[in-house]
Amino acid sequence: MGEVEKLCDKVISTDLLIVGSEGAGGHAAIKAHSQGADVLIVTKGKIGQCGASQMAGVDFNVDGKTAKTLGFTGDNRDSPERFFEDLVREGLYLNNQKMVEKYVEYAPKAMKDLMDWGMRIYGYDSVHTEEMARGITSAGTYWVAAIRKKGKELKIPMLEDTMLIDLLISEGGIAGAIALNIKSGE
Repeated sequence: MGEVEKLCDKVISTDLLIVGSEGAGGHAAIKAHSQGADVLIVTKGKIGQCGASQMAGVDFNVDGKTAKTLGFTGDNRDSPERFFEDLVREGLYLNNQKMVEKYVEYAPKAMKDLMDWGMRIYGYDSVHTEEMARGITSAGTYWVAAIRKKGKELKIPMLEDTMLIDLLISEGGIAGAIALNIKSGE
């Protein structure tokens, strides 16, 4: 028996530990699980009842050509390149441009996933630029519901009411975590 096993009530092995079940955490868990990873989600409350994502006014932005492929009116004058340029300009050139590139590349894929998983959409309109529409609007509750539904459909293991309290470090990298179930004390 190792040192960790002596100190803990239970040891769970997983390929990927996701901390947080909503928004980015839930989406990451679904994607990793879909690629064959053994995933475990740890969340501080009940799935869909904790975290700030459900309280968000959801505004996803994609370029006009992508919007058309997603079923919105879109605008053929727009492109991922133009969207990138507009985001950098609107950020007063202070943006991390590598992050903006990733956003422009991956936002359409994430939007399609959420729509495929059942996220309801309010509308599509001009949000950040007056010249063309780029904003796909929804509600945080719909966003979280779509992620929760897909996670349950895939039977991704989840530890609810569990707080991550420490990370275990080995050879300069994260090797695990210590968590506490706030209801059972385990």
